[in-house]
Amino acid sequence: GFVRSVIFDYPGGMRETVKYLAGLGHRRIGLINSEHETFPDAHHRKCDTERMEGYIKELAATGIEYDPGLVGGGDFSKRADIHHALSGFLKMKLPPTAIVAADDIIAMKIIKYLKDNGRKVPENISIVGSDNSYICEYLEPTLTSLDLPLYEMGCQAARALINELNDIQQTSSVIMLPTRLMVRNSCKTLI
Repeated sequence: GFVRSVIFDYPGGMRETVKYLAGLGHRRIGLINSEHETFPDAHHRKCDTERMEGYIKELAATGIEYDPGLVGGGDFSKRADIHHALSGFLKMKLPPTAIVAADDIIAMKIIKYLKDNGRKVPENISIVGSDNSYICEYLEPTLTSLDLPLYEMGCQAARALINELNDIQQTSSVIMLPTRLMVRNSCKTLI
């Protein structure tokens, strides 16, 4: 058997994120899921679905009712889509107290939109990104983000390719890498 793919545990990462926010006392947790232009469509749709799966499962495990109104989606390379989703959130009778973004760039756009609309992060709304990119340290506040081990992904893919070239049998066709939440200053405790 040959390794055909090295993937991140998106459902597990989303579960960890929702669990963390629920642990801080958040019950209204929004999700901005995206199609981002940096990935091919097929890959991205899969991440979106897996993120949703983890989100819904962990809400259920935490005893929080799933509200489809708290999930925004779209092509967030277009500013209009993200503004539309966020203005919908802010108009809700019970707006989200926390928002999880599909990546750090989207999280940055959310923070800017909220500031432009008189909301403070994390005082009014907590934000979590995903990718744990270098911008997390430079944002104000610094951004809590799900770390995707990109370097490790490259190493595993290279190792799998070398094994394949040398006809070395491998135990699984898929290697799934764990994610972990890097906690910074963009989330507030409600308890």
